Amino acid sequence: MRISIAMATYNGAKYLQEQLDSLAAQTLLPCELVICDDGSTDATLEIAERFAVRAPFPVRIHRNEKNLGYADNFLKAASLCEGDWIAFCDQDDVWLPHKLETVSRRFNNDVLLVAHAAIVANKNLAPGWSLELDIKTDSTKRPLQNRLWWVPPGFTQCVAKELTSLPHDRRPEDYNYPGRMQAHDQWFYFLANSLGNIAYIKEPLAIWRRHEATVTATKAKPVATKPWKHLTTAYKKHYLLLAGIANEYKKTMWALMHLLDQATALRAISYYNRMRLFHLARSLLYSRANFIVRARALLRIVLRNGYFGGDTAGLGARALAKDVFMLFLAGPIFSLRNLLTRALLERSLFFKKTLAHLLPSTAFPPGSALIVAPHPDDEVFACGGLIAHKLARHERIDILYMTQGEASHADCCELDRGKIAAARRQLARQALDTLGGSGIKMHWLDLPDDGVPAPGSHRFDEAALRVGKIIDDIKPSQILIPHELDTHSDHINTNAIVMAALKGRNVEVFSYPTWMLYRFRRKDLFRRVKGRAFKLNIVPGHPNKMAAIAIYENAVDPACPNKAPIIGRLPDTLMREFRNEYEVFFEPD
Repeated sequence: MRISIAMATYNGAKYLQEQLDSLAAQTLLPCELVICDDGSTDATLEIAERFAVRAPFPVRIHRNEKNLGYADNFLKAASLCEGDWIAFCDQDDVWLPHKLETVSRRFNNDVLLVAHAAIVANKNLAPGWSLELDIKTDSTKRPLQNRLWWVPPGFTQCVAKELTSLPHDRRPEDYNYPGRMQAHDQWFYFLANSLGNIAYIKEPLAIWRRHEATVTATKAKPVATKPWKHLTTAYKKHYLLLAGIANEYKKTMWALMHLLDQATALRAISYYNRMRLFHLARSLLYSRANFIVRARALLRIVLRNGYFGGDTAGLGARALAKDVFMLFLAGPIFSLRNLLTRALLERSLFFKKTLAHLLPSTAFPPGSALIVAPHPDDEVFACGGLIAHKLARHERIDILYMTQGEASHADCCELDRGKIAAARRQLARQALDTLGGSGIKMHWLDLPDDGVPAPGSHRFDEAALRVGKIIDDIKPSQILIPHELDTHSDHINTNAIVMAALKGRNVEVFSYPTWMLYRFRRKDLFRRVKGRAFKLNIVPGHPNKMAAIAIYENAVDPACPNKAPIIGRLPDTLMREFRNEYEVFFEPD
């Protein structure tokens, strides 16, 4: 069996030579190395070309005409490979000398993918821990017996060439990054799990280097001492998402059926449809439905062998234990917790109001301002009085919306997200006009609502670059962003993106609170709040702010069965904070 190595490169000169040397040191040499470069501007190509001259195997270098992104770049490299098996290779890792030899021992006619464990290391290759990837023993699993929502990283995969012949434009959506097609490792794992066997090797065969420019994030080693963490992820929205993914997998298999063995494809379609139904039932189990409805959902999964699966992978014993707990115990516990939380919040808000009255009342510095809002309405609720104040002083204001707020009804009903986004854009314009800002320019980043990228994620740097370009175009003297402790992930990540974009730029930064007026995360209770807090008297512009808030609160889509506002139903306690005749801001230390 001939093994090709498919490497995708992009500005990887810093660590590339060590990776290439580890390929040349393999005890079983590959039949070729195919390098696809995605438009590097550093010395990557020069290093690759020097290696090609002395390598003990053929090296072919392909330069892409345009930047494809790392996933499509890997797929391009795989399509150019001529071996019977293709091992994916990152540009910054190091392979152990016996990797290909060990992997090759697991090749046979029924295996379509081999995956192995790895050692996680820092940029200097100092090891951190062994990344077992839930591979407990050397094993081979038959089709549809592998975990559906778990994927071994691409650098650990070696796939049969026949999988690369299937059209990758049929890939489902990447469930980690909505709106983008699956990466190469997700795609080939999905195909191998659907159509053939997957072999696992417990022994670490590569060193996974983690450094400041890595494309993917490293997941922490699971902590067995915190089993409750699994419960906290089990919400209705989570299982609706998994049901949607299973449905996408089913549709993909239908689309590929004419290229596959019909019996194999139909078996996979049936399996993904069953998983879709099971997760829909689980979403009902974790909803606010009454006990009988939720009990029926659990019984439906049990009677259809959903937990243990038979000849295919089921949800598992841990899922059964979690579901039973939720059915009998968690409902009463969560109800009691909600009552206590509400009482504590009312008490804490009393102190917050008292402390807010003690804050110094300060005039906001003059100057043009860019207000960055995670969602359309944050700019009015938190800064509406300031906007009216600056407009009265004839100061320029721009608003940058990170998302369109399309997920406002995710926990309420199934309104069309495109229609919600369009409606919220229109409401944002109306609210700003009400504040007196018909000339305010609106900028939209169109990031996914409830999915603003966090530091270390794939799209974080891209978002920071886009924000930086907008700042350079506007050249504001002040920028207002959500506070770093604002509890909502979109708000926290918006703060991080803007602060990253501001590196090397001289702009005065203020932050504003929204959700932190209502709640704090437990881990933030004892953190020092950065910056000096002050309040701005907004009495002159208060009527305009109240009118702008009313525009958001009174806009209801008739299709919503719960008659919730288009922006979603926000807690009354929080809305009372936004109706004060002052607004709170934090200035830099």
